[in-house]
Amino acid sequence: MASRTDMAGAATVDLSASLTATAFITRGEQINLTLKVNNAGPNEASVVSVRLELGAGLNISSFFLAGGTSTPTPNAFGTCVLAGNVLSCQLPQLPSGGSFTFDITTAATTTAGSFGHIAVVSGSDTDSSLGNNSASAATTVSDQSVDTVTLVRDDGGGGSVSASLIGLLLLLWCLRAAVNKLGRPARRPLS
Repeated sequence: MASRTDMAGAATVDLSASLTATAFITRGEQINLTLKVNNAGPNEASVVSVRLELGAGLNISSFFLAGGTSTPTPNAFGTCVLAGNVLSCQLPQLPSGGSFTFDITTAATTTAGSFGHIAVVSGSDTDSSLGNNSASAATTVSDQSVDTVTLVRDDGGGGSVSASLIGLLLLLWCLRAAVNKLGRPARRPLS
């Protein structure tokens, strides 16, 4: 297969990053994130650098890495370094069409608030599309849990939908107000 090269003769790749994270949790719970690094080619990426930075105050407790042509050992010198809320890795070659997937878990959260997470991927080869080399995700940590109620249809459809207890109470209040308004006789102006 012929390799595509840039003007200087270097092989080209198209590295990209995608990041997902638990959107809402209660303080004291862990956040789960998935970072996927892809190479759309057309050539093999010879060295891939990945950096994931979690929101300030969060710490990575564990991560698992799979994919590529070989899997580096977590925290081994020259492959992955974990320091608080930052994970940095130098990964081996990544073939065209290949990917690395990181599954990351934080330590239990101790602070409520919104936390942004940022991942950046780069390589030693010429990247044909730098616009997809970073990704972000956010997690909101609340002080209180939100109760969830599951509503089940009884028309035999077997479907269900989840709703927050607050949303359900608001819906019931609106329905009650509508029924009360419909049940009242129309007022006529005095003449």
